Amino acid sequence: MAKNTRMKVLQAEVRTNANDLRRLATTVEKLQTTMEAKNQAHELTMEEIKLSLQQLLQNSSLNHGSPSNSNSTVRVPPVMMVSPIKDISLGFPHFDGSSPVLEWIFKADKFFNYHNTPDADRVDIASMHFEKDVIPWFQMLQKIEAVTTWSALTSALESQFGPSPFD
Repeated sequence: MAKNTRMKVLQAEVRTNANDLRRLATTVEKLQTTMEAKNQAHELTMEEIKLSLQQLLQNSSLNHGSPSNSNSTVRVPPVMMVSPIKDISLGFPHFDGSSPVLEWIFKADKFFNYHNTPDADRVDIASMHFEKDVIPWFQMLQKIEAVTTWSALTSALESQFGPSPFD
């Protein structure tokens, strides 16, 4: 009789463990389904973000005169940032070769960084602010080699108008 009772207890434990395993398996399946649904939602959100970014880039290139490969009529209004500090009018420094070139480069760098000026535009903007002896020097430099990067221009300016290592 003790053996029979022991056997019933073991059978009850096995049934309990089997039920626990079934509940656990069901819970895991529900979690897996939930995670798959969330992943699909995230993928859709990422696709929407990508499309929005593409539209913004297309609109930005249309607004700046660059050709676009799309005939999309969807226009995304530009984001307006309200910043009273950005309304300050900062003039670009002129350089005539007589003032210290390193100071001028420093001011020009600050101006470009403040206005987030792309590197491709920096040479053109800077060259429009050259005066006196710097203009013919820059024209000759452009004929010898096309200076297209800000780094190349500042190196050439330092070489021509900077302090000598012997000073």
